[in-house]
This record gives sequence, structure tokens and C-alpha cells, in this order.
Amino acid sequence: MHWRDYAGPVAVVVGLCVVAAGCSSSHGTAKASDTTAATSTSSAATSTTANPMNTPNAIPYAVGEKIGLPHNWLVTVLKVHQQFSAPGLRPLPAGQQYVAIDLTMQNQGPATHTVNANSLFTLTDALHKEHFVVPVPGHPNGIDGPYRAGTTHTGQLVFSAPTGKDLGLILSGPRIGTEVSFFTIVPPTVPAANS
Repeated sequence: MHWRDYAGPVAVVVGLCVVAAGCSSSHGTAKASDTTAATSTSSAATSTTANPMNTPNAIPYAVGEKIGLPHNWLVTVLKVHQQFSAPGLRPLPAGQQYVAIDLTMQNQGPATHTVNANSLFTLTDALHKEHFVVPVPGHPNGIDGPYRAGTTHTGQLVFSAPTGKDLGLILSGPRIGTEVSFFTIVPPTVPAANS
């Protein structure tokens, strides 16, 4: 099974993020360091899928929020680095950038899961294009591997993406026994509702 098995709910999240602006988040305050805000991004997702794990969160999670997910997972997007560079990464064409996302994942048990970040995380842009994890030569991402009860991994995922576009991170949660989750990456917070 590949992450695309969750494309229906993912498409709902991405589509609604572009269309529905102005929701406010009650998740908390995010840190905006090392990020540049583009245009407003928010979501009011609804899904007709029978499995609630395939229904994404209605309001995107923000950078800096510690998110408790079903079946004992804690996930936090710690920081976003735009225009990221590292030795060994190939040059990108004009209009493209590397985006690095620092994150922590914790399995609070009891089941053991093996995480493969490339099949678990997808970066999406406002044009509904999907971007996959780019390996950094000689630098493991720190997220991949087995997660037994109580295991925490902190690492960095790198993606290539267009510059000047809103970006969101999708966690295809059912692959590790939790729900599909959407994080706003650029901008790093959900904008306050317009008055």
C-alpha cells in the first residue's frame, strides 16, 4: 500500500486549504523563525470516507504545536527552513527551493511501527502538486526507523518545492496506525479570522 491510497482525503485538505481562508486556530501559538509567510492558508475539511483515520484535521496544525494523534502518537513540526542548502544537494531550477522541516515523532505505544518518511510525509503546494522527501547525501533524516513504545525520533526532512507558494505537510497517518494529518508549513501559522 502506498501513501496515494489516502489521496482522496489528501486532495480534500489541499483543495480546501487553497479555497478556504480566514479560519482561526485554537491549537496554540507557533514560532515563525526561519520562515517567510506567503498567502493565507487554512482548511475546513470534510470527508465522506467510512474510516475516521482517513479524515484529515479541519484546521491545519501549525509549526511549533505538539500534536497528540490517535493511537498514542505525538508529532511536532519544530521549524521550517526555506531556501535550505546542504552539501551534495543538486542545484534546482529557477523558481524552486529546498525546504527543510525539523520534526519530532514519538510513539507512546503500545504497538511498534516502522517509519519510512518518504512514504509517510508529502509536501503539497497551492497548485495541488506533491513533493516527496529528498535524501541529503551522507545525512540520514533521523525520522526513519523502528518506533517501539516510548521511542522518540527527531530529524529533518528535505523537499524541493516552488518558491512563493503556500506549502502544507501531509502525514499519511494510517500507515502507522493513526490519522491523516495536515500541517501548514508556509505560512507557518493558520491566519486569524478576518473581522
